[in-house]
Amino acid sequence: MNNINMPNADQDFLSEDSFDIGSILITLWLGKFKIIGFTTVCAITAILYSLSLPNIYTSSAILQVNDNSNSQASMLSQYSGIASMAGISLPSQSGDKMQYAIQTLKSKEFVKYLLKEDMFIPNLMAVKEYDSVSKSIVYDETVYIENNNKWIRETSQGRSIIPSHIEVFDLSYNPNYQARKDMKSGFLSVSFSHQSPSFSYTFLNKTIEILNRISREKDLKESQDALDYLYDKLSEPQQKEVRSSINSLIESQLNTQMLGNIRDDYLVSIIDPPFYPENKSSPKRSQIVVLATILGFMASILFIFVSESIFVRQIENN
Repeated sequence: MNNINMPNADQDFLSEDSFDIGSILITLWLGKFKIIGFTTVCAITAILYSLSLPNIYTSSAILQVNDNSNSQASMLSQYSGIASMAGISLPSQSGDKMQYAIQTLKSKEFVKYLLKEDMFIPNLMAVKEYDSVSKSIVYDETVYIENNNKWIRETSQGRSIIPSHIEVFDLSYNPNYQARKDMKSGFLSVSFSHQSPSFSYTFLNKTIEILNRISREKDLKESQDALDYLYDKLSEPQQKEVRSSINSLIESQLNTQMLGNIRDDYLVSIIDPPFYPENKSSPKRSQIVVLATILGFMASILFIFVSESIFVRQIENN
């Protein structure tokens, strides 16, 4: 009876003459304990790592941007020619309100305005964990003492003990706050993520409120400056057509004053309001474990092949 010679993995693996599926399978079989061991270690490490990550809750909202400047910009363009004939430089309003809203929300100056509110800095920079039983934030006592409202953290050179708005923006606000235009609906989508579901909800509401407040105050000031300018020009001798255009522009600026003083939702109106998140948005622990296990399995196979290849070459060289 003929003996069936099994390929020798130590001699034949990856050799040019005998590279086949059989040698690969034999190599994997011989290294099965290494593969199982390394994959198991990766899976256990991923489980422990995922369990160490805090739950993150995300509150979101859909907003409609109120572009109140279109009619005024059109009117300014209509009368600019007539006014220029009399040597009058009319104030202009232009720009995309959607981009203005987005860039304002993403600006450091907006964060500086936000941090005037009580407890925003500790809730953004000194959170240790969220107690789901008491539904309260637990602060890191090596950084911030809640009872005394005192910061005690150690800082690097150039950093103040109380975090500045730039530090808050870089480390907490910018990574967790999202503002973008939905390309399908055209509306403004905003969201904020935090360990506390209550704070994510409260903070998102406050950002919308302050965005409207900043825009309203800015337009009211610009409108009042424009009115002062136009009233001053109206007092000067002007042609009939120019006086008519100035009166129309005054009417437009008075309309801006009216809207700014009666509308709370001056820049953005809420379509889908911020919600109190009941379920965590991250981390996806099962995905982390599955991905780490797959990567560990693939890495262990690669290690077996590489180590076997090196071993075969050493034999060949000897």
